[in-house]
Amino acid sequence: MGAALTISASPLFGLVLLGALFFAGLESLEPLSQEIDRPDLTDGIPIERGWIYAHHLVASAILLVFVGVTGAAVAVLVDPDIGAMAFAVAIPMVWAGAMGPVVVTMLDAPTAPSPTTLLGTPRDAETSLVPPEFAGFSTALRTLLPVLISAIGTVPVFVARFADDAASVGRSLVALVLFTTIVVLWVRRRDPWGLKLRNFFEEGRAASA
Repeated sequence: MGAALTISASPLFGLVLLGALFFAGLESLEPLSQEIDRPDLTDGIPIERGWIYAHHLVASAILLVFVGVTGAAVAVLVDPDIGAMAFAVAIPMVWAGAMGPVVVTMLDAPTAPSPTTLLGTPRDAETSLVPPEFAGFSTALRTLLPVLISAIGTVPVFVARFADDAASVGRSLVALVLFTTIVVLWVRRRDPWGLKLRNFFEEGRAASA
């Protein structure tokens, strides 16, 4: 309904749509959240952790399909003229909108233990070296970033409102699919990518020394 009202009434209804996408995604990720909360069980399974996390996204994606189809049906009731478009954008939109909750959930996932930060400073000294102003900014960024990521899922709705042509909406849907694929790939490869990044910084410090 938020999408239909965003197109036919006011862009401000996009905030309602964003909230619905974010909270629907957050609620669908309970299996992934439970897995992340028990790293002792995950590490006891002879499967790479990223694969386990990525497989939990399948159940969430299936649940979100039903959410998207239901939302599209409600949107058609609000504005019958957007029927075809509502069902075309519904599933890519709810999947992309769930990527914000995916990111914020994965930020709580365990990482490989290391005594230093990426910059080489002792990890236990990290807090004391960070100014309070920057610490507050980091907290705000961590809070707002998932919402901003979920906002990407609303792009096709705003394209439909302001561009009003099928080709532009189609291109925005392709962008959503690519964006969602990248986030899922990050979930799958987060650990090895993080290790490569740490090795890159360590090699750089060794070369400069």
